[in-house]
Amino acid sequence: MTAKLVSILGVPHDPTLPAAIGRGGHEAIARAAELLERQRLALHAARADALIVIAGDHLNQWFLDNMPAFLVGKAARSRGPFPDEVHIFGIEELDVPNEGSLARHLLADGFERGIDFAYSSDYTLDHAFTVPYLFVRPERDLPTVPLFTNVLAAPLPTAQRFHDVGVALRGAIESWDGGRVAVIVTGHFTNNVGGPRMLDFLRQPKSDWDSRALELIEAWDVPTLIAESTYENLVRAGHATPAFLDFILAFGLARVKPSWHELVASSAAPALPFFQWDEEVLGE
Repeated sequence: MTAKLVSILGVPHDPTLPAAIGRGGHEAIARAAELLERQRLALHAARADALIVIAGDHLNQWFLDNMPAFLVGKAARSRGPFPDEVHIFGIEELDVPNEGSLARHLLADGFERGIDFAYSSDYTLDHAFTVPYLFVRPERDLPTVPLFTNVLAAPLPTAQRFHDVGVALRGAIESWDGGRVAVIVTGHFTNNVGGPRMLDFLRQPKSDWDSRALELIEAWDVPTLIAESTYENLVRAGHATPAFLDFILAFGLARVKPSWHELVASSAAPALPFFQWDEEVLGE
């Protein structure tokens, strides 16, 4: 049976979000909780057999001395997050089986499509993987393939390369001799972690970059968005903003405008992005 891409979810991964939702009390956080529940129900309805999770490691697993651009995790199981993330943020731990057949197929098929994925059987998932998974699949039951991207350590792959990887990934999924595949992608809009600009969102919840990106997404002008998503432009918005490139990958993977999208921008947290592509849209 040829595999089918049945769902793509763009999910935020702010490590403070689980605790913030647990506390409640802020309108924007309540809205984020509503959207996460909507995505959880969508993933349940998609009846996926396997899940690919695409995220950038935060220099926890990979560092400047050993930084792959795109890496497929092919251990027997994927586990995380790191102990300090559990201690500091209270994030729940995740331990799920990997879909080894799909991981091996992505590697081999990637070469055929011009994508030289790195791979590893020795890794820990940080919060960028575990937080989105636990929000939208709390059952922890879907066999998973983690796909690590470099969105922090310059030089980064270009936005065009991220898009090309998304296109190739779609082809690889649809040529797998498997079942129904869902994908979680997570990244940032404007974001600063540490430093003097960390709290910029308090005075400007939606940055100029955020507004421009949303304008281009609404118009589904992906070529212009790729052209403007240079490393220099993204870092100018905020030094963690290059994680937006993971959404560029999702646009290449989806090929069509999302079923819906929303950016929850407020003084409660850095802007929280949500995207969803349902099976009906992906089949167009």
